[in-house]
Amino acid sequence: MQNIKLTLENYFDKDISDFINGHLNENNVYLKITKERISKRGDYRPPQFGEAHKITLNFDKNKYRMLITWIHEYAHLLNWIENKNTVNPHGVEWKEKFRFVLLDAMSKNLFPSSIDKELFMQFLNKENFTGQANTSLETELHKYDQNYNLILNDIPKGTKFTLKNGMMFVKGEKLRKRYQCKELISGKNYTVHGFAEIQILD
Repeated sequence: MQNIKLTLENYFDKDISDFINGHLNENNVYLKITKERISKRGDYRPPQFGEAHKITLNFDKNKYRMLITWIHEYAHLLNWIENKNTVNPHGVEWKEKFRFVLLDAMSKNLFPSSIDKELFMQFLNKENFTGQANTSLETELHKYDQNYNLILNDIPKGTKFTLKNGMMFVKGEKLRKRYQCKELISGKNYTVHGFAEIQILD
């Protein structure tokens, strides 16, 4: 049988581990933490054939971002228990569950006050939200990354840089959350998110 608490303590401090474990103990849940993935930060799968609920978290060097991802996925679990597949996955019912668990985490002071402020503005002071961090919240979260890595937002226009996948670009104009960047080899234009981790090219 999986020891969820031991799994959590490899990635979170005791207070966050106890918080997550306390909620998961209320349901039959299998928790998996994977290596970093670019495509998504987590997912939830409902139980099938008598198996457990499954929550997968993408490893993140920032424990607060991982906690928000867990709250997002756990809200899907609570929503499925109550409504199964009869409602919109990110509809009103899911938002109620997300807010409920988020407020519980905030009441236990699991986030720094600066992140609390951004969480309130994005998720508790708005009717419409997706459960993903907006630009101002992501900016605040980035300050608490375990190892602060340079991101595209940090460098000036015209700077040459490379992404984790090895593609090389020159930074161009900002387009909302992304920048239009020209790939150095092909000359093609791509849009790159401002929070993409980069390395400056000489």
